Amino acid sequence: MQAIKNEQTDCRPNMLNEIYAHVKSITNKITLTWIPSHVDIKGNEMADRTAQHAIANQSVQVEVGLKLKEI
Repeated sequence: MQAIKNEQTDCRPNMLNEIYAHVKSITNKITLTWIPSHVDIKGNEMADRTAQHAIANQSVQVEVGLKLKEI
């Protein structure tokens, strides 16, 4: 959210550009809001359970791809 607000990031500039491209393609006004908790928000409860399951495992195989600054 800070990167979106500040319109800059050293970590994932391509991802930030993709976000801006999607936002520009939406004709209705949108508001981005940080939600500090997943309580009672449809869909987020499942995301929270999935995240809790993931941290319970010793290994997780997800291809994310590192950016140059992260390497």
